[in-house]
Amino acid sequence: MDEIASAPWYERHPNLTAFFAWIVAAIFEIIGVFIIANSHYSIQSDTAGIIFGLVDILLSLAIILAAEIWDLHQKKRSQFNLFFNLVPFGFFIILLLDTKK
Repeated sequence: MDEIASAPWYERHPNLTAFFAWIVAAIFEIIGVFIIANSHYSIQSDTAGIIFGLVDILLSLAIILAAEIWDLHQKKRSQFNLFFNLVPFGFFIILLLDTKK
């Protein structure tokens, strides 16, 4: 049996895995922004809500960074390609990179 065919789906499809990681990170981002925006309505203090919201947003950024590093590693590409995130729609540039043999 072929090595690629026996690999799990997330190793055969690194772009799809990175895309799903972005969706999970976006959910965390939305929750974090919602917590920060509504922290003054809660029983907790404003500071605790803002801190929790910021930690949630930082968690989403860590998920994105980890997923993109893993994606570039699977494609055998340089980590310098992460700088594509600094340009608008740079994530799509990373998805368009081919796997090196």
